[in-house]
Amino acid sequence: MERRMIKVKRGMVFLAVLCIFTGFGCFAKSSPDVLAAGKKGGISYTVKKGTLTISGKGALTSKVRVADQKKIKKIIVKRGITALPVSAFESFKNVQEIEIASSVRKMGDYALPCGKRLEKVTMPGKFQYVRDKEDPDYITHSLINERWHIDTICFNSPLSLKTLSFVKSNHLIVSKKDKNYRSIGGVIYSKDGKSIVRVPAYRKSLTVVDGCEEFCTQSVEYGKMYGLVDSDSECELACHDLKKIVLPASVRRINTNKYYAVHRDYSRVNEIRVKSKQLSDRDILLLLDRFKVKKKDFLGQFEHISYQDDMYVNTREASIFSYEGEAEEFEVPAYIKAVGVKAFEWSNLKRVTIPDSVTRIGAGAFNHCEKLQEVRLPDAMTKIPDKMFQYCYSLKEITLPQHISVIGMEAFRETDVTPSILSQAEISEIQSYAFYDVGWEQFELPKTIRKVGGAAFAMGTLRRVTICGDTGGISPWAFGKEYGQKKPILIFLANIGHWQTGMEINGWSKDEIFLMWQDVAGVDGWQIQVAPDKAFHRKKTYYARKGEMKKDITKLRTRMRYARIRPWKTIDGRKQYGRWTTDCTDDY
Repeated sequence: MERRMIKVKRGMVFLAVLCIFTGFGCFAKSSPDVLAAGKKGGISYTVKKGTLTISGKGALTSKVRVADQKKIKKIIVKRGITALPVSAFESFKNVQEIEIASSVRKMGDYALPCGKRLEKVTMPGKFQYVRDKEDPDYITHSLINERWHIDTICFNSPLSLKTLSFVKSNHLIVSKKDKNYRSIGGVIYSKDGKSIVRVPAYRKSLTVVDGCEEFCTQSVEYGKMYGLVDSDSECELACHDLKKIVLPASVRRINTNKYYAVHRDYSRVNEIRVKSKQLSDRDILLLLDRFKVKKKDFLGQFEHISYQDDMYVNTREASIFSYEGEAEEFEVPAYIKAVGVKAFEWSNLKRVTIPDSVTRIGAGAFNHCEKLQEVRLPDAMTKIPDKMFQYCYSLKEITLPQHISVIGMEAFRETDVTPSILSQAEISEIQSYAFYDVGWEQFELPKTIRKVGGAAFAMGTLRRVTICGDTGGISPWAFGKEYGQKKPILIFLANIGHWQTGMEINGWSKDEIFLMWQDVAGVDGWQIQVAPDKAFHRKKTYYARKGEMKKDITKLRTRMRYARIRPWKTIDGRKQYGRWTTDCTDDY
């Protein structure tokens, strides 16, 4: 009996030990999430010689966990898998390489293996990014914890530039089948190699390949999203470690808009070496503006730019490239024939005299000269360039040359000039935002001015505008379109046939539409039409009384996508109408 009990005890001990080492039995149950091999939810998992292979059809629905996952050095997600969940492989710390088939269309936060050993990732060039629903107030916007650097990312399908907001690396290799892009030295260029598109985020220096003709600043200025869900602009600079750029002799132009992606600030590049002799002054200025280079070192590379009289001068064109003086008064030398783009920007000048020898002045010439009070302009000028005096807060009085006919976009934005400026010279056109937020309460628009752009006179202080001439070229929103802003009263001195207001749709649904418009002094009422089509074939007509500036139209049986309004006035016993609004609303 004793021997039998000893055998039973020995057997139980053996069984317990066996359970511990195998993970099976009554004393140790395996976790349903831990697989050595086999299937889970229709997806197959196999582990062989340190490689985890996942195959099947459909989406992975939970984090992947396998026995001995510390030994996994490579992961292969085969074609047929369509989605990887949040943190799919985050716990695989020792993986060196992962291959994700192009069939994967969705990937979640931290889906990639999270460890310092990961060196190479092969993945789709385009996919839908899925954020962590358990963390609704914050978006990581990353497929991997960026404490660990990936050396190389290869794309096995055509690339969407948005993808580069979710991953960072030292080398980017696009698919050979990509019709838009190619990789040269781990940097992405256009398919023909003539434009640079994206520089890997972890590069510290960049030498653009010879043959590239267009340097696109967005290639290094693109951003990577992060932060609160409610924020649309929170972004960090992807290439934050890049300090030096070398441009080859083949580069002909600089482009700041191409391949645009959201970014928060300018690049931290502080050295640019330019071998090209084909760049225009505008291109040189763009580089100077976009990057934090030392002006003396940067401009010293160009043979045609010299420093004299407190200015960098383009000796080929006798033009001011950049004013560097600290004086409050400055007289442009008589040998100067042109003032370049942003030539005096951010200077401390209070008074400037520009001689008649100057025949051309560039856009933004005095932009942000906050102390500027007086400027003498050359007689030959016919246009005030775009942004010429933008943010010159101290500018109150200025005499325009007699032949000025056009005031450019944002030319006097947020200055302190007086309305009398409109009666000077022979002004016929005022472009968008030209006098935005100058603080006028009322003014008169002369007969000579026949064209006025949107928001040209938009300002919260404006209460009354008298229009002396034809309104055919005046934007309905010339005097503002800020929601909630009190619109000025328009007074027309011409025949009612010229009278016109501006209207906006501030609310709508399938059977209701809410309209608001700008008041016009002297009208007897308003005629309103709404329609489902832009030609107003199936229109419905409504009326509003004098003094009304809004109307809520309800019980519509058809969704109305367009609206327009015109004033009317009784003259000699007959109802006469003004002009319909020109911009029928179809933006909803």
